[in-house]
Amino acid sequence: MDWRYNRTNLQVVTPNFNFPLLTYIDISDNPNLGGNVPSLASSTNLQICYAIRSALTGSIPNFSQQNLRILWLSSNQLTGTIPNFNMPILQQLRLNNNQLTGTIPNFNLPNLAYLYINVNQLTGGIPNFTGMPVLVEFFAAANQLSGNIPNFANMPNLKTISLSVNQLTGSIPDFNLPSLSTLFLRKNQLSGNIPNFSNTSLIAAPPAFTQLWLYDNKFVFGDIEGKTWLNTTDVEYEPQAKIPIVLNGTSLSVNTGSANNVQQFTWYKDDVVVATNQNNTFTPTSSGKYYCKISHNTITTTSDTLRNLILQSDDYNAAILPVELLNFQVTPLSKTAYLTWQTASERNASHFDVQRSRDGKTFEKLGQVKAHGNSATLQSYAFTDETPAVGTYYYRLQQVDFDGTTALSNIVSVEFGSKHKLQVFPNPTKDKLTIVSKSKGEYAIFDMIGHEIRRGGLLNNATDVTVSDLPIGFYVVKVAEESVKFFKN
Repeated sequence: MDWRYNRTNLQVVTPNFNFPLLTYIDISDNPNLGGNVPSLASSTNLQICYAIRSALTGSIPNFSQQNLRILWLSSNQLTGTIPNFNMPILQQLRLNNNQLTGTIPNFNLPNLAYLYINVNQLTGGIPNFTGMPVLVEFFAAANQLSGNIPNFANMPNLKTISLSVNQLTGSIPDFNLPSLSTLFLRKNQLSGNIPNFSNTSLIAAPPAFTQLWLYDNKFVFGDIEGKTWLNTTDVEYEPQAKIPIVLNGTSLSVNTGSANNVQQFTWYKDDVVVATNQNNTFTPTSSGKYYCKISHNTITTTSDTLRNLILQSDDYNAAILPVELLNFQVTPLSKTAYLTWQTASERNASHFDVQRSRDGKTFEKLGQVKAHGNSATLQSYAFTDETPAVGTYYYRLQQVDFDGTTALSNIVSVEFGSKHKLQVFPNPTKDKLTIVSKSKGEYAIFDMIGHEIRRGGLLNNATDVTVSDLPIGFYVVKVAEESVKFFKN
């Protein structure tokens, strides 16, 4: 007994079939046919069920018809999970183009040859399907599957694997699948060495039909090198995801897994080429957005757009400061503020703008100090603010490069008119320490465990003390009841 209502534009919900002798149902191509999929529990002799391209909703019943060979429910609006069917002679199962969720069951369907579950919302990993030894085609593309690709062991008939547009990671197994001729893996997150597929028909001589889609993954040149068969089969491996760019010291580097002498590296700053060579490292000299494009002598094939692979790195936003500022100190001295700072190196440094604020937020420019420009040795600078009044002031430096690049130092605050009388500067210091105190008498310098290092008399205004012979470290200057810590560098 057959039930055929395909392409009739039925305006009803699906009937509840109750026909024990029913062997064939076709209710396909009825876009207005709503309702759930019938369980067909009484149709024990059913062999073929077609219900595609309609408007069926709800979940899929757990069919248990022992005679069912073909079940097509594609292109509906089905939801829920996929049942773990118990149908020993089922040969074709098509559930694609629905809204199914959950994981893929590890089916025990010993006669299933065609499994289509693509274009759904399935998650989780892919089973190895040890219970489907005669599988020929497996389509699970356009889901949200994750994890590694199984090796699909002991499937001598498997010809097509379609897993594109998922979230699969790891490397591609070296399949032991002698019939495999079509492998779709595009738009995943796969990486690692691409196998030779030595025991598949992927690299067999014609008439084997061969397709291998690898593009939009994370493969690099080193994963593809040495695969001469890639040039003799229908392979697509361009483009791939951006590769990492790494900062090592002051240099940027990229790694494609290949030797530099078979590659061409083109370095960009702000989308303009700044270098083209066979060097996978580059040292930025000014601030900007840097990245690299890399081509390969053999893998980049300009005559074939599907294999014209050019790898590109991530962007790296470099902030190359005009100077490497070591320290910035502000010392209240009588009715002035004495600013000192040092630089370890300078690159195209033009000058320093000295800025002051009463609230630590809004700064005004006090003056300008010329920089040394380019230097790899220690440089010292000083500036005196002659105008502070009683209260707290905040100071900072704006470092200005010749090309206009700027960077701000840390903010230092000082208080004028305080009760403290003892001052020492510069701090840190290398050679000389100036001690300012309104007290009369002597000063003493101690190390951090309390041993007196030296002692001397104070002059009327400021006393200079040579400390170049002291070891590097922290020390304390003490005058009367006041003490100040300083660092000898």
